[in-house]
This record gives sequence, structure tokens and C-alpha cells, in this order.
Amino acid sequence: MTDSHDSFLPDLSKDPYFDEDRPSIADPGKSKAIARLLNGNVVARAESAEQIAHMKNNFLLAPQDIREDKIISVASINEPASNAFRDLRRSVFDYTGRLNPIVLVTGVHHDVGSSFVAKNLAAAIALDETSTSLFIDCNIQMSQESDDAHLGLTDFLESKDIGESEIIQHTGIPRLRSIGPGRKRELAGEYFSSPRIRSLFSNISTRYPDRSVVIDGPPASTDAAILADLSDVVLLVVAYGRNTEKQIGNAISILGREKIMGFVFNDQPDIPEYEW
Repeated sequence: MTDSHDSFLPDLSKDPYFDEDRPSIADPGKSKAIARLLNGNVVARAESAEQIAHMKNNFLLAPQDIREDKIISVASINEPASNAFRDLRRSVFDYTGRLNPIVLVTGVHHDVGSSFVAKNLAAAIALDETSTSLFIDCNIQMSQESDDAHLGLTDFLESKDIGESEIIQHTGIPRLRSIGPGRKRELAGEYFSSPRIRSLFSNISTRYPDRSVVIDGPPASTDAAILADLSDVVLLVVAYGRNTEKQIGNAISILGREKIMGFVFNDQPDIPEYEW
């Protein structure tokens, strides 16, 4: 399995889910229900699932299209790769103790498959009918996604006239939304140090108690360390048989050991594995 920055999001549009009449954490009238949800209450999760069921989808990808993009789906639910990413999803929730964590996925180097892992973790979270996920492509200098007709992360960070709902896009996968890298690609650190990105991450992660945020970050670097500070946990992707112990140690030092939840070993003969 190899990493690809080619977009798995063929069509981009405004996100009705962001603006629809669902209870947000900031809604005091719903605080009790949200508290039950965060505590794992079965009734509250059922209520959340009912709300999520009303999320609009401008289009749906065919199972074959999803498979060609190397993304897990309901059609591949019993396959080894799907099981591995669903286990990873469960481990993230157990480790953070939250149903809406911000997870940074980064790699020891640029070619270890971190984008592949990030996309599939986001897809695995969205497989659960009581959960939603938002995939954010923060690998802005290396991403090959190109879409001059729609707004993305860098557009939002450069203009206060662009709202959050304008950059959230449909993916064709139920319960999964995305934010692309944007049309302008300057130095990543200048974007990631912006107070506006902190506000964005805070708003999108707390608006709904069932929405996890998965960040596809640049390789272990100063830019990735800035994103790690904005995240709840970090998953470090390691190329099986290619990254040395010294390289992994250097990446840990850059990102900060306290934020790293674990390692994902990619490019193995069968499927990705992880250990804690």
C-alpha cells in the first residue's frame, strides 16, 4: 500500500450539515443530551444517529469508485484492511476518551503513506452511523489536489471574508466531509501559526459532539509540530522496513512524545499494523 496525495474527493460543494439545525455543544438547551452522549449513553448515541441520518449528501460514490481510490467502505467491511482501520478508530476513541478528537496523522518522511492512513481513518470513523468525521488536508505544499473552482484551507486562512461552511466539502461518502488544502500554497508555517486556524479547529471540533477531525499533516517537521500542538493526539506513520530507529526517534523529538498516541506501520506485505 502506498501513499497518494491524489484527491479522493472528486466533487466539492458547500456543506449543509455545517449549517443545518442540529444541536451543537454550544447550545445550552441540549447540554444534558450532549453530556450523555459524551459519556457513551446508548440513548444519546441513538439520538445522535437519528440526527446524523438527516445529513445531506449532494452525491454518493459507487463502491467501485471508493475501492479504486483505496478507501475502505461498507462494501469492504469484512476485509482485513477495513478491520485494521476500524480497530484503529476504536483505539483512538479509547485513548482520548472522546467522541470528537482532533487526530494528526503524519509520517517519518513524505513517502510513508500518511495520507493513505489519514483518509482511511476518517472513512473508518464515518462507517459508524453514530459518528461523523472531517478530513483536513494540511499537507499543503505536497498535495497534488488541484481545484481552482472551490475554496480550501489556505483560502480561508488568507481571507476573513470566507466562512468555515464555505470550505467544507462533500466527499461522496456518507458522514464524511473534507477541507481541501486550498488554491494558494505558500510556506505552511505561516498558515499554521495563524490564530485563525486555531479558531477553525476549535469551532469544527466542538460544534458537534460526534464529529472527529482527522488532519493529514506534512512529514515530521516544525510545521507538523505546530499542528500537533493543535491536535489531541498524533499518529506517526512509519514505512515498514525502510525507516530506521534513529529516524523514528528524530520524528518523535520533533513532534513531542507526549502527543504521540502510537505508530502505524505501513507498506507491510499484508495490511497496516499499529502498536502502542
